[in-house]
Amino acid sequence: MKLLLQGLKIFWQQEVIANSIEDIGKDSWKRIESADEKYFEVPFALGEAGSIVHGVIDLVFKEGSEWIIVDYKTDDFEGDKERKKAYIKQVELYKKYWEEISGEYVKEVMLLFMLK
Repeated sequence: MKLLLQGLKIFWQQEVIANSIEDIGKDSWKRIESADEKYFEVPFALGEAGSIVHGVIDLVFKEGSEWIIVDYKTDDFEGDKERKKAYIKQVELYKKYWEEISGEYVKEVMLLFMLK
């Protein structure tokens, strides 16, 4: 588990309500826009411990030779420690699964909080 978590960064980003999506998390969106490779709503399925694990990664994009995974959240989980812990575990698993699928390193995961 230690090796899996090396380089894992969790970003909590809360922005004010904006008129357009471009105003939400401008720095994050600039990084995404400039990426040569980016994939939205990526389904995956892997065998693990005798069962099949499946899900959908909201966004994965590549900076240089390393991947970044973004998971969008619309609920304010900062005050709910159990929910936040579950979301962090979710993106840690996405990191693990993407590294298995792609054979490449994931340098970051982001929890991007988007207000409705």
